[in-house]
Amino acid sequence: MSRSSARTELAILYLFFTLVPAQVFSQSRVDTSFLAASVANAKKVYLDFIQGNAHLYNGSEYRTYQSLNEEHPYFISDDWAMGSIVYDNELNESIPMMYDIRNDKVVIDHFSSGNKIELISKKVSEFNLRGHNFVALKPDSVNEQIQAGFYDQLYKGKIRVYARRTKQYEESIEAKTLMRSFTEKNKYFLLKDGKYLPVNSKAAALNALNDKRKMLKQHLSKSRIRYKNEKEKWLVTLAGYYDSIKD
Repeated sequence: MSRSSARTELAILYLFFTLVPAQVFSQSRVDTSFLAASVANAKKVYLDFIQGNAHLYNGSEYRTYQSLNEEHPYFISDDWAMGSIVYDNELNESIPMMYDIRNDKVVIDHFSSGNKIELISKKVSEFNLRGHNFVALKPDSVNEQIQAGFYDQLYKGKIRVYARRTKQYEESIEAKTLMRSFTEKNKYFLLKDGKYLPVNSKAAALNALNDKRKMLKQHLSKSRIRYKNEKEKWLVTLAGYYDSIKD
């Protein structure tokens, strides 16, 4: 059983023994004693477990963005979603979380206080949220063009496809009213032979895989997937077909 699954079960056990009205068990002294012992034991087991899993909750308190309308800085939605995180090289599953793509921060719900916790980014190696797998990348002497941060891994093969997702905050005045908005901006990269290649145009993507360009163009033409309309699907199809072509 994973730590997160055990945490959930322990929380349910703790809440059950804590919240069930005592009068249900007040038929006899034996029942009352049983209830008291059960509550004490549930508290001890639960708190001991949380203490062992406390490494996940050692970030700083997150300052929640206060929206004027329905704008938000998060990936897909400003609602909590269950996800998994590799934190300090340990997998944590079934964690309520959000991803602030404006500030590139992973945010989780504290198990007891209900406060939002901003995880320490350098301790997050990857996380899965809403069906997307994000991995931490950083520049090096070969790849100086990428920024350190989290990248959505769209395809993983001999060739890999990544999306760097951000949101740009904007303010404007309309009819003497302050308006706020977030515009999502995505940058795309192919990883080939250890190098991250920016591919923010159809031509750039084909140039990056120039050794099989003709076959790739023919395949994509037959697939009827258009770069302009389905950019990410087009890139994934491109990389997948490149991997399938024998040298």
